[in-house]
Amino acid sequence: MSMKKTFLLSLIFLLGSPGLLVAQTSAAPVPSQTIYAQTKTNSYETYHNEHQNFYISYPKNIFVLKKPQSAYHYGGEQSFVSKDGHASMFISGFYKADFSDSGWNGVPLKQLYTEALQQKGRNISYKASGNNWYVVSGMENGKVFYEKIILASDKKINFMIRYPKSQEKIYNAITEKVVNSIKY
Repeated sequence: MSMKKTFLLSLIFLLGSPGLLVAQTSAAPVPSQTIYAQTKTNSYETYHNEHQNFYISYPKNIFVLKKPQSAYHYGGEQSFVSKDGHASMFISGFYKADFSDSGWNGVPLKQLYTEALQQKGRNISYKASGNNWYVVSGMENGKVFYEKIILASDKKINFMIRYPKSQEKIYNAITEKVVNSIKY
């Protein structure tokens, strides 16, 4: 058999065996690559809390609703967990009867903000505040966290997301979109 035919038969054999070719040329996807691929085609779904009347949109291909398990739940909170179990989100709302214009249970918003900044175990990398809100973000317990508190005219909204540092680029984009979707 000629050299040319041997080469062509070898090439046909390799091309006809995709498993061999893939095994030699590609590695198994790592979780962050899988999540990145999912974020390119995120399908956002809106969660509406009827009891506290707030809305939040979340990527349903990444997060699933987690049923509240604490006795504390009375219709004002909702947890979400990523399908891979590495990230979590939490949002809650409380009506004005539970807080005053200046704070929560008699504690001024400025003091709540200061306490959030001083919580043990937190390494703060971003902070911002306004007349009726604050944001604190950084590292806590080995994960990135982002916390936003809003004092609306008739309720207080708490939002928190936590995720692995290795997936920060992916979840930063998700966090921005989710936070901007909060309606009350």
